[in-house]
Formats: sequence, C-alpha cells, structure tokens
Amino acid sequence: MEKIAEKAKKGRSLLEKIFELVPGYGGYHDKERRRSADKILREFLAKRLERTKKVILKLCGGLTDKGEIGLLKLLGRQMKKIEKIADKLRFANYGYTGLFALTKIDAKILDKLYEFDYSLISQIHNIEQELDQISKTKEIDKQGEVFTNTIEKLESALDEREKIIRKFEEEV
Repeated sequence: MEKIAEKAKKGRSLLEKIFELVPGYGGYHDKERRRSADKILREFLAKRLERTKKVILKLCGGLTDKGEIGLLKLLGRQMKKIEKIADKLRFANYGYTGLFALTKIDAKILDKLYEFDYSLISQIHNIEQELDQISKTKEIDKQGEVFTNTIEKLESALDEREKIIRKFEEEV
C-alpha cells in the first residue's frame, strides 16, 4: 500500500509541487490523492469480480453440458451476490467528502480504509480459486458450500468497511 501511495506522490507535476507550498493545500491534496487511489483500487476489484461472473457463466454452461445441474441454482445466486458486491465496491463511500464538506475523514482513517480495500484483493483471489476448484472437483456440493462461505466473508468485509465510515461520521 505504501508503495502505491508513494508512487502517486512521486508522480506529481511541477504545478502540484507549487500548490503544495500554499498553506492548507498540501494536506487537502494528499487526501485527494488517497481518495483517488482508493477509488482506483476499488474499481480494479470490481472489475475482477466482473470477470468471476464470466467464469461462473462458463462453468454453468459446462455443468449443463455434462448434465450436472445440481449446482446451477447455487452458482446463479452467488453470481447475483457477486454483482451486488461489485456494485458496492464501485459506489462505496470514498471516505472523504471534499474540501468544504461538513464531514471530513482524516488521513489515518483514509489509510485504514485503503488498507482494508487492499486486503479485499486476497478475498477476491480466494473466490477465483474456489471457482477453479468447483470446475475440477467431483464433490460439487461441498465445494459449492465453500464457495458460498467465501463470498459471504467478502460481503461481511464490505459491511465492516461501511461501519468504519459510519462510526467516524457519528464521531464528527
């Protein structure tokens, strides 16, 4: 995480460097940079989830061709959950509401949200691995349950993210 934030900071233009000499602008701009990095990361995660939907559709086609329709309902429900999670990621609160807004989340909270979002990468990777296992396993029901649990963990993580933001907003 630190590497991404540092790269963004090093990529500043001369104009940005000049503006950082203006009192108050540097802190504002750092928050905006964090906010932008947070949005880019969440959009990346949402796109990965969109790819898993395509994998599920392909998997459903393969299962149908083999006559193994027992898992189709479960995969369909999980695909809808994945769509919902991707939308939550895409449209989630950025954690910073702008320069003149009443509620501003400080840099520490932004960093915590950024780290939290970054940890979602491993959870999405787990979903991708579970899909791969479903396509290879003979124990489809058991693997389907594991897949469901993995998606529910990701849903819970996103709910926790919202709680962090709401808790901060209540304190302000």
